[in-house]
Amino acid sequence: GTNSPSAYGLLAINGASASASVNATTGAASYWLYEGAGSARGRIASLNGSNGLALFYGTTEGVRIDASGNLLVGTTSAVEKLTLTGRAFLADQAAPATPTGGGVIYVEAGALKYKGSSGTVTTLAPA
Repeated sequence: GTNSPSAYGLLAINGASASASVNATTGAASYWLYEGAGSARGRIASLNGSNGLALFYGTTEGVRIDASGNLLVGTTSAVEKLTLTGRAFLADQAAPATPTGGGVIYVEAGALKYKGSSGTVTTLAPA
């Protein structure tokens, strides 16, 4: 409670299987995060009418998981399981182990590469 705050902050919910609920009777349910004199720093929200979550920085939506389990970054419309609007940064990594199915896209020494389940490495773009 707020009269005797715990190490977890002004509001703490403790106990076995402890949970908290936010129920919006209309519109999306949201949990806002504020700092200082009411500056909104972020928000976790439901997707008003469908399963999923949206993460906001300030008041701008940045990441969404939709009802189909798609991860969307910088967009609210899925094209594939991972939909990214903008640029992606891939740090240099050593070649991965051979995947048992599908493939891995990675960057090695500045070159963009793909390693498939056969173990073959294909350079997609040289350094």
